[in-house]
Amino acid sequence: MRQWLIDQRKKLGLTQLQVAKKAGIARPYYTRIEGGKHKPPVDTAMKIAHALEFDWTLFYKNAS
Repeated sequence: MRQWLIDQRKKLGLTQLQVAKKAGIARPYYTRIEGGKHKPPVDTAMKIAHALEFDWTLFYKNAS
């Protein structure tokens, strides 16, 4: 589980669906990424990071 990702989403008051829409991806796919079951490719990581206002490289700095 990527707790840091969940915390950032909640800090901004967004649902998983809202983040997925902002990033242009499907909610189930975002849910798998947030749950740590899928490592996003760079382009997807950048879209999610833009939607949640953080540095996209965090996906690769944090092992979980």
